[in-house]
Amino acid sequence: MSIVEEAMRRLGAAQQNDSQPESEMPAPPPSPEKPVWPKLLVAGGVGFVLGAGTASTLLTPVSTPIASTRQTQEITKPVQPAYIASSPNTEEDSRQQVKLFVDSWVKAWSEQNLDNYLSAYAPEFEPPGGLTRSDWEKQRRKRLGKYHKIEIKLSGLTALSKGDTATVEFVQSFNADGFSETGLHKHLELRRQGERWLIMKEISRKE
Repeated sequence: MSIVEEAMRRLGAAQQNDSQPESEMPAPPPSPEKPVWPKLLVAGGVGFVLGAGTASTLLTPVSTPIASTRQTQEITKPVQPAYIASSPNTEEDSRQQVKLFVDSWVKAWSEQNLDNYLSAYAPEFEPPGGLTRSDWEKQRRKRLGKYHKIEIKLSGLTALSKGDTATVEFVQSFNADGFSETGLHKHLELRRQGERWLIMKEISRKE
């Protein structure tokens, strides 16, 4: 076979291959499928994290704002009155309640619980010496606040009551940080307001 004939044969074979339909051409080998187990592991890990986070949220206790509760309780805490009186059945009951009131007043005074001490005086109380109520309270706080220890004793106490009014008389002994005052006669005029006995007037005289 000549060189010309060989070239013609190859050209014809190439043209025959180009005209062959695509359906008869061999398909490329399929690419290997990626394994499924990595996806399953990722999905399972996400589910575990979400589940743990949800459980942690549900099991975490709700914190209570303790500081603000305490501040509110401190702000709204009322001053306790010197003595709460119940409704007396007899005049003797009323006199006993008056004596208990005087005891609680002296106790607050001795312990320098100035809020309770001053709460024993009625809003209508007239301070001695023509002082205003505000100036009198400032004076009492300054005088009593300078002592480290106060001792007060009463003797010869008598109490008379009639309805919502009462009078009390006694002799007072006062000792504080070396200062002593004895033989001070006091006269208190009281009035019941609601469930409280309050001091309307206080008169002192020395004999």
